[in-house]
Amino acid sequence: MCGEKGEKGGSLAMVDMASIVASLPPPLLIKTSKTLLTAFSKLPLSSFQVRQNRGSVAVKAAGDNSESSTSLTVNKSVQNLWANSEDRPALFGLGFAAIAALWTSINLVSAIDKLPVIPSVFEVVGILYSSLIRTSLLIFSGLSTVTSCSNLIGKSFSKLLTKQYQTFWANENSQMSGEKHSTPAVAVIDRHLLTELRLVYELGLPHASSSVTFFSSPSLKSQMPLSSISKLRRASLSSESQFADSSLINLTPTISAVHHHHQNDNVKLHEGQQFHRSPASYYASLLQSCVARKAINPGKQLHARLFQLGIGFNTYLATKLVNLYCVCESVRDAHQLFDKIPKRNNLFLWNVLIRGYAWNGPYEMAVSLYHQMFEYGLIPDRYTFPFVLKACSALSAIEEGRKIHERVIHSNCEKDVFVGAALIDMYAKCGCPGNARQVFDMIEARDVVLWNSMLAAYSQNGQPDEALALCSQMALTGLKPTEATLVTVVSASADIADLLVGKELHGFGWRHGFESNDKVKTSLVDMYAKSGLVKVARTLFEQLGEKKRVVSWNAMITGYAMHGYAAESLDLFEKMRREVVPDHITFVGVLGACSHGGLLDEGWRFFNLMVREYHIEPTVQHYTCMVDLLGHCGQFDQAYNLIMEMKVVPDSGVWGALLNSCKIHGKIELAELAVEKLVELEPNDAGNYVILSNMYAQAGNWEGVARLRKLMIDNGIKKSTACSWIEVKNKVHAFLSGDTSHPNSDAVYKELKRLEGLMAEAGYVASTGSVFHDVEDDEKTSMVCSHSERLAIAFGLISTQSGTRLLITKNLRVCEDCHVAIKFISKITKRELIIRDVNRYHHFKDGLCSCGDYW
Repeated sequence: MCGEKGEKGGSLAMVDMASIVASLPPPLLIKTSKTLLTAFSKLPLSSFQVRQNRGSVAVKAAGDNSESSTSLTVNKSVQNLWANSEDRPALFGLGFAAIAALWTSINLVSAIDKLPVIPSVFEVVGILYSSLIRTSLLIFSGLSTVTSCSNLIGKSFSKLLTKQYQTFWANENSQMSGEKHSTPAVAVIDRHLLTELRLVYELGLPHASSSVTFFSSPSLKSQMPLSSISKLRRASLSSESQFADSSLINLTPTISAVHHHHQNDNVKLHEGQQFHRSPASYYASLLQSCVARKAINPGKQLHARLFQLGIGFNTYLATKLVNLYCVCESVRDAHQLFDKIPKRNNLFLWNVLIRGYAWNGPYEMAVSLYHQMFEYGLIPDRYTFPFVLKACSALSAIEEGRKIHERVIHSNCEKDVFVGAALIDMYAKCGCPGNARQVFDMIEARDVVLWNSMLAAYSQNGQPDEALALCSQMALTGLKPTEATLVTVVSASADIADLLVGKELHGFGWRHGFESNDKVKTSLVDMYAKSGLVKVARTLFEQLGEKKRVVSWNAMITGYAMHGYAAESLDLFEKMRREVVPDHITFVGVLGACSHGGLLDEGWRFFNLMVREYHIEPTVQHYTCMVDLLGHCGQFDQAYNLIMEMKVVPDSGVWGALLNSCKIHGKIELAELAVEKLVELEPNDAGNYVILSNMYAQAGNWEGVARLRKLMIDNGIKKSTACSWIEVKNKVHAFLSGDTSHPNSDAVYKELKRLEGLMAEAGYVASTGSVFHDVEDDEKTSMVCSHSERLAIAFGLISTQSGTRLLITKNLRVCEDCHVAIKFISKITKRELIIRDVNRYHHFKDGLCSCGDYW
């Protein structure tokens, strides 16, 4: 299709981009089919160029019924053709093609593609006749009969043949004279026009009105290849559902536009209107549509097309292609193209590729490209910084982030809300909420995105109280909350089981129109479950209906597991499997339910199901659940072997689960090993020392107790102060162990004394084995009976009406003696008592606990 010179240049371009082009799909890279149509089109049919009395090649739309005074009727045309022996094959082909068109018009067979050897001229005539029969009223809306349409064809027929004849002899004469030439650009259209039209149609680009003249441009009349017309018609016949007959009219302006780009001629769209778009802008609009729809395959087709046209390295178009590959997660292809672009002094091009790596990884490449920019004399702008900071967030590269922050200050971009939000997110992901707050305070004009970033920074770094306080400040500014705002602060209230604030946020979201938002409702499910109201959480969960996402199922399954409702959790999991595919978080909840319920066989079954059926690699959370389950069931050999066989490094959660199991079963030697590992991982956590010390105390090993106490003192480790709190009448009341600072302290201890007498009558005997002080038994009993959770329960009993359910939260694990005592209290007072400790929920009612004493 191209001359010698053009073919050589095209080959070099294709070799340079072999790695990309090799993956590009047809049809833009396929050769024109080698049928006998091509060979037959070279036959000298007749010297029709001398017959100037024939009509125009253009078949005009409605309203253009003018006839040339030199026009001939169809019958006269047939007579003239038949009189010339050279034209008789053409006339025979016309009749044959007309029959083929009839077959096609009644949908019996795609005759055009099935027929044997037919010259391209015959094929076009047959297609035109088929169009007359099937769509005469649509294309020729001003001509009411097929006879009228036939008259128009009679006028145009000879000029179609003349043009084919002229093109043939022009090429033959040029080749015989030895001249090097390139086939006009229209030949390229002949090969690829249909594909571009299909791309335009599928991408939904706007086009002109259907009243535009069909093939009306003078230049298009004389140079539009016949095979392009036949390809267009074949497309409409073979893809009825995609290209209705009316589509031929609607796509006409695009046909003219495509042709115009290769001919540098103006195409008349309407009377007096011209088409003045450059090839780059035309293809850029197609590429932008591919980007908007993430249409990677049409984009690759256009990429190949641009290389064949010799504009594959045009910076403007190449930037569009890089953007397309990035948004379609083909960053490797994007970078290969980027490296081939000769002029890379376009900052937007760099930003696009940095963004691609920041979104899809590897994140190190985004940071590397950021540094390479300076070598090209480019200065990062307010669009560059958010992308590279996002990469630093993913890498937790705090030092690199601080250097970029310095560049931000140097560039006077620190007060930009988008850059500020990226800095806050970077510091938050790197565990520096204090630095994030400094950035937040520097920005005066804050939008809701910036507030949300700071709220997330507090929530992600275990500072829910600060997040809720900041939310109150945000509300005072009058900014309308977004979905992200509510999800973040509702999750913060769930983390501290602040039911009062959670209810306020529920109502706040309702007033602002988020009552049906599935993400907000899912966060509320999680909040109510963590706050002890499992039934309310289930009601909200069911209201989601068909909007239930994986995260929604996970929230409810995990909620049941936290409360010890293993059966409900596993039943819900089976329902989930019928609707959505569970993820790794789902199995954390399921295995947690098995652990809290002591379901050893079920735990192994679900663990194997996760690995074998869902192909989920176990994470450290999954191993923690299994070690806890095995340890609680007394399977210490299996638990230890599982830890040794883990594919990930065991963390403090895994060794902590083993230590807690050792405490239950009195496995001191294994507990000492677990504490040794925990001290390496968490040297300042006093809880590990306390557990082992209590085990020593229960075994009467006071030397071990003294040794651990000395070790804690020498290392400056202080035992965490036990604290419990309860909400009564919309006010939170906190108590420490042995606390006497509360205003109602006297009444609280009086109630405790009353309860102790009733409990003793019911058979309660205090267990003082966990008290590691070597003191008298009476003093030990007094110390146990004044634990913070008991003080909170006593205050709740004297401050609420009979039968009211009480919810108490504790920052540490409930001790064994308090667990027994609370069962007695729930039976004596006929109250439902819910205790949320650091590990799980305990629902006490009628002298029983939801954990089944398995905790």
